Amino acid sequence: MKKNLFYLFALICSMSLFTACSDDDDPTTNDDSSTDDTTQTIAEAVAGTYDGTLNVNFLGADTPTEQQVTVTEKTDTTVDLTIADFSFSGVPIGDITLSDCELSESDGTYTCSREETITLADFGSVDCTTTITVVGSTLTVNLAITYMTLPVTVTYTGTKATAE
Repeated sequence: MKKNLFYLFALICSMSLFTACSDDDDPTTNDDSSTDDTTQTIAEAVAGTYDGTLNVNFLGADTPTEQQVTVTEKTDTTVDLTIADFSFSGVPIGDITLSDCELSESDGTYTCSREETITLADFGSVDCTTTITVVGSTLTVNLAITYMTLPVTVTYTGTKATAE
């Protein structure tokens, strides 16, 4: 009887040699459910429609409005940014489009800064200094527009609603 108990005990102990934990399994990849963020371009990471608040400061008066801004991918590192139906002081200006904004990335923050002349409907060409910053899903756009020697400061902050 003692011999049978010894064999049973030996059998139970040896079973641990033939079993494995799930931690020991090789990792499997499922192409349908996994995404590789390292292959995403800078422009793809930023492109989308953003919902937020547009604040226009003209002659010392702030006029905040709810606004959508669209960022579309142009190349791997450049985007076009469109503020549709822009207006200030009750004057409709139309769309503001900033083309070929070259983005750079540092620690997950995407930025673009530049000075250019843009054309506003019915107002002609105006000087514009632009700073675009995207951190995570938050877009911040600062525009300093000089209109007839008067400064117009536009600040937009929004969160990505949809990806392009």
